[in-house]
Amino acid sequence: AECQHLRNMADPILRESYVGTAGQGMKIGERRTSQSTFLMKGSVLETKQMKSMRRRIADLTGFDLRKFADLQVNRYEAGGKYEPHVDWAKSEVSEQEWTVLLCLSSVADDQGGETVFPRANIMVQPKEGMAIVFKNSKSLHVLDHDSLHGGAPLKYGEKWNSNQWIFAQDVHFARRVSLPLLLMPWGGDPPKWLVRWRNHLMKTKGEAGGYTAVNRAANIALGVVSCVVTSAVGGIVRVV
Repeated sequence: AECQHLRNMADPILRESYVGTAGQGMKIGERRTSQSTFLMKGSVLETKQMKSMRRRIADLTGFDLRKFADLQVNRYEAGGKYEPHVDWAKSEVSEQEWTVLLCLSSVADDQGGETVFPRANIMVQPKEGMAIVFKNSKSLHVLDHDSLHGGAPLKYGEKWNSNQWIFAQDVHFARRVSLPLLLMPWGGDPPKWLVRWRNHLMKTKGEAGGYTAVNRAANIALGVVSCVVTSAVGGIVRVV
């Protein structure tokens, strides 16, 4: 039921998948041929099912919920793949220490779409409800090269999964509260103009400066929206 819940939430807002993590530019690339979306719900808009699922992940792994990123949901169709890559980039703000890859659907024996770890010589066939857990770094700022992984080409049908990344650092208030509320009109997935602005800040200010600017802008924007809404509601109440 939870897998179907995440698929239903993501389906209307899927778009071409981006590549890039931490302070890197987020862009569409041929290495990853799928559709994705972020369910940026933070700690204020996550559904009962999302909260229950994350709590179980935390209980089973010991991971700190304060370090849980927002979910990214992915759909692969026939021919879709993700070439071997790492989920890691050195970061002082959002270093993805662990990956919990949630399998939201099963694939048949002849369907392809396995999750492969070429350096570790491991191949996993996705089964709905399965979680593939691996560490991306040996220690803070040190990549574990054996975390190199990818999604084998899907021969037919479709495959769904979701990335639950665990940061080395606590998730900032803006990402837990301000951004999820501001992104409600887009279902929690940042629109293209916001991604371009974010990439520009990362390029011109560096990762730490870029994230600081994004977080500050989100908090200010939420404050302005709150004031406007409060004033409008107050005006309606006075008229009534």
